[in-house]
Amino acid sequence: MKVRSFSLAEPLPKLKNTQAIAILEPWINVNNVGDMVLAELINWSGAKKLGELTKPGEFYDFTRYRPTLHFEKGIRKIRISNSKIYYAKQKKGSDFLFLRLLEPHSRGEEYVESILELLKVFKVKRYCLFGSMYAPVPHTRPLIVSGGAVTEEGQELLEKMKVQVSDYEGPTTIVFLVNQLGLVKLGIDTMYFVVSLPQYFRLEKDFAGKIRLMEILNFLYNVPVSDEDKKKAKQQLTKIDKMVGEKAGLKDIVNKLENFYDEQEKRRRVPLPPEIERTLRELERKGFSQN
Repeated sequence: MKVRSFSLAEPLPKLKNTQAIAILEPWINVNNVGDMVLAELINWSGAKKLGELTKPGEFYDFTRYRPTLHFEKGIRKIRISNSKIYYAKQKKGSDFLFLRLLEPHSRGEEYVESILELLKVFKVKRYCLFGSMYAPVPHTRPLIVSGGAVTEEGQELLEKMKVQVSDYEGPTTIVFLVNQLGLVKLGIDTMYFVVSLPQYFRLEKDFAGKIRLMEILNFLYNVPVSDEDKKKAKQQLTKIDKMVGEKAGLKDIVNKLENFYDEQEKRRRVPLPPEIERTLRELERKGFSQN
């Protein structure tokens, strides 16, 4: 079945009190936190694939999202990058739509309208976008989640979950129009949650970031937080502590970020010192990683 630019398997599942959870690659998926969260949700809920974009080339530049070759039962096949939709029915509580979205390179308005039509077809009650970005925060403090909500109920939930209301201004993604238009066009609650990760190191899989977002999902939908993930996050932090101790000048930067973080916690607006900004930009440019 066609739903605007998406092709969905038939018959369409009948979902109740549908909650839509989306991730967006690559813009808010640093250290693959969004990917990890969605994979966990699909595994936890037993979700099944529902569909994908009919013609992804209408939205994506395949010199940027490269197709990949793989072997399937000895036959070489090509896999084309695409946005994918999954669904999960639950015996109790809400059913789910999971959206693994790739940021479009063209026809962004049509892409947004196609997502909105999908939400309309399944009578979605709430749409949540989850992700991660680099920020001037220390690894030695609890990770900050910034977010937003369009309804009074959603804003109250943000406060209960200790999610900081984002005051970011600047370049963003066209996909954020889904959050803006969801209430206006469909009357649904829309929310987003972005965990801030230290920008002075990179991880292939950031378990601390994943855990922080899973805590949000646990609050909203009673999704369990993995003890194994907690163990892996602790191991990663131990390695990062060692790295900081060995890299000249980085320990001083972390100390200053801790002070900046603590001042923010006191609800004071303190501009990040220029020397820290310069050092962080240089570390990010070099792409320092710890795996």
